[in-house]
Amino acid sequence: MKPQVIHSFITCKVSSLSFHVSFVYGFHSIVSRRPLWNNLMETTELHSTPWLLVGDFNSLLRIDEKWFGAEVSAYEVNDFMDCCQYIISDSLICNLSGGFSLGATTECGVSWIGPCA
Repeated sequence: MKPQVIHSFITCKVSSLSFHVSFVYGFHSIVSRRPLWNNLMETTELHSTPWLLVGDFNSLLRIDEKWFGAEVSAYEVNDFMDCCQYIISDSLICNLSGGFSLGATTECGVSWIGPCA
């Protein structure tokens, strides 16, 4: 376990489907998050099974994602963008389907619709 991420491996007892999952809470400063990006890129190289990466990264992929508060500079998004591009280029990408519903209850679901290839 690292300070900003918890890595785990999950196997469903019913379907025997197995995958890695990483739960992230990124620190608030750019410099403090750099070990997180390095850890995620190293983790990408350690496994070949599906990997679910979830959490609060405390970073933006694009400058226009922020609506309020201080303006975001390109410098602030570079590390996260580089990490994501590395993970995507080095990993198996699964086809996912998902749905979101906001009403009396909040539901979110994502499921595999095909094998990773």
